Amino acid sequence: MEVEEIIKNAKKWGLNFIDEFGKTLQKESDRGVILICASTIDSVLEDLIKKYLNKNKGRKKIIDSLFEYPNPLSTFASKIQFSYCLGLISKEIYEDFERIRKIRNKLAHGYEFKDFASDEIADNVFKLVGGHKFIEAENKKKNSHDNQKNTKTEHKKIDRRIVSRFYFTSTVTFWLGAIAVNIEGTPDFMLDKVLDN
Repeated sequence: MEVEEIIKNAKKWGLNFIDEFGKTLQKESDRGVILICASTIDSVLEDLIKKYLNKNKGRKKIIDSLFEYPNPLSTFASKIQFSYCLGLISKEIYEDFERIRKIRNKLAHGYEFKDFASDEIADNVFKLVGGHKFIEAENKKKNSHDNQKNTKTEHKKIDRRIVSRFYFTSTVTFWLGAIAVNIEGTPDFMLDKVLDN
């Protein structure tokens, strides 16, 4: 599956949700953006896993209980790991979600104020693969050498916090679109096979 198709599906799938998600993030502080994104990923992974497991009809109550504390799939980390082990998400998504989880933990459990400009956050954000893929796909759309030069020049004028926040939200939106393909498709549709290049 091409990156462009994933972006198209992100825009197509739950367009109202994606729009509202984007509007909500615009109003939020940096801490709020990170916490909302992590919470949304957590919920979407739960839906993805449930869809995969629910192909075994008659076990809904037991499956639902797996996600209740202190059961095995009650944490963000366990949902990320389980989704990857089942092949429901690719290695790239797994690694990005692990980075996002660690960023979330730094903010959620720390007392120091940190934003997207702080080295600790920004350095991890710029390692996110989804943001790079999103930007590459958007640049391909423009398909003009001049536009790409202008984009690079504009990035130099924008401060680190804004660029870091953009990469973070682009990564989350990009991967939510990829996962949406899986949720909307058949439960046996494995993203690791689709996204491997």
